[in-house]
Parts: sequence; C-alpha cells; structure tokens
Amino acid sequence: MTRFKLLIFLSFIAFLNSCSNYEHGPSLSFKSASTRIAGQWELTDVIINDKTDIVLFAEESKVKYSICEEGTIIATYCNESRNTTESLGNWQFNDDNTELIISFDSNPNPLLLHCNNYKILRLTNEELWISDEFSEVRQCEYIIERRYTKIIE
Repeated sequence: MTRFKLLIFLSFIAFLNSCSNYEHGPSLSFKSASTRIAGQWELTDVIINDKTDIVLFAEESKVKYSICEEGTIIATYCNESRNTTESLGNWQFNDDNTELIISFDSNPNPLLLHCNNYKILRLTNEELWISDEFSEVRQCEYIIERRYTKIIE
C-alpha cells in the first residue's frame, strides 16, 4: 500500500510540474494571470546573455509600471527632481497567456518597455519575468530578460 501512495504522490508532483504556462513557474496558482499581473512593478534585474547588465538596469530601474487588470499600462519615470507619469497604452495576453502584448498610444520612449510583445518567463503574485525573445523590434541582437517585483503598498 505504501508504494501505491508513493506512486500517486509522484504522479501528482509530475502533474503539477506540467501545469505551468511559464518556463520558471509557478507550477500552480489559484489566481488568474490577469489578477497576478495587476499592480505596480519595479525592475530588479536586466539580464543579457545570462549576465546582469548594470548600465541598462541603472537607466531602466528609474521606471515603475502600473498594470491595471482592465487592460491599461502606465509608466512612472522617477528622477531626482520629479516623477513623470505617462500612459503607454493597453495590454493583453495572447491566447495561452504566455505573452504580454502591448498596444502603444504613441511611439514609446526608448527608456520604457517598447516592444509590442514580451514572452512571459515567470508570473507569480510578486514576480514578473519577461523576455523580448519573440519581439520583432528588439533593441539589439541579444535577448534581453527583465525581472520585476511587485510593489506592495
């Protein structure tokens, strides 16, 4: 009987690992992707070729993004003297929630998110990792991964 319970437990773990839409998890979430992505996000890392890019991080970390569940995205640029808020446009997921698609109101500022689609690598209640891997308007020939943490107020 113990082997049977072990087999069921291992099968359950394998099932949970196969449930995730995202490379880096989570395996299981009771909240919808729209609920998890809604909130204010700050950049915690910019990775190019598996290494942190401190120059790009230093510039981009001045921007915080507010993603609203109803479909709008707003950027707040913070510098020494003042904060500037700008509506970027609207966002949505693709059909299987593996990409974040942004429809910009105008030409985006190069310091802000500027690709129309980002591959979602991780989406939890506190973390959002995105990559410009599939974007047609990448900044360079390298894939850039951006990692954000949700700001809890």
